[in-house]
Amino acid sequence: MKKIYAILALALATTASFGQRHFDIALNLSTPADGSTVPQSASQPITFSLTHSGDALAAGDTLALYYYNVTQNEIYSLDESAGYYTIFVLTSQMATLINGGSAVPSMVFNSGSQMTLNTLASGFNTGDTILVVAEIWAGINDEDTDLTNNFGSFILSAPLPASVTNLNTIALSAYPNPALSELNVTADEQIVSLTIIDMEGKVVATAADSRVDVSTLTSGVYMYEATTVSGLKAINKFIKQ
Repeated sequence: MKKIYAILALALATTASFGQRHFDIALNLSTPADGSTVPQSASQPITFSLTHSGDALAAGDTLALYYYNVTQNEIYSLDESAGYYTIFVLTSQMATLINGGSAVPSMVFNSGSQMTLNTLASGFNTGDTILVVAEIWAGINDEDTDLTNNFGSFILSAPLPASVTNLNTIALSAYPNPALSELNVTADEQIVSLTIIDMEGKVVATAADSRVDVSTLTSGVYMYEATTVSGLKAINKFIKQ
């Protein structure tokens, strides 16, 4: 079974599988907005929803939720324990809920409470890219058919002064996606630099405008970070064919 974000920090037993199943768990990050830049905070609200398509999940399958600091190459559980995932071994009730096709809000996974992340804690720094990730771990031959929608991301900026109440963000889009030789990025204002980051947090390509050559990259999922003429930053993901 493929794991694309980090090396496992826990030894997990998988459920037996007599035939391969195909899943598609999708995480839609709403707070902070996916791809946005937010100031570091001791109590950063985190809200998202999960949807699932494909073969049905069953009792005993495992849902893993975690934060991944791409820049520092470190995972954190929902209670901010470094090096750990938050694990849900699905009950029949939980499997039925996720299989229903509707968006399951993040509060379901935190006993009805708002999730928060202390991005001022040790291990988080200005400029770090943070992913909120969901993965399904089931039988050894089972797989998630679309890994590009398993996470949302945001970037940390310096903490805001007490007198500042909000921070400008920019919306990004990229084409073609999947990309074969060149990735073109558009935003609300002029882009002056692009950085391509692999899923291990390594910078693999850069450009001084809104187009970047990705022809030499191996196939897979990457992040692209754009900086605009006014200094705003945002990040999003793309697929290299």
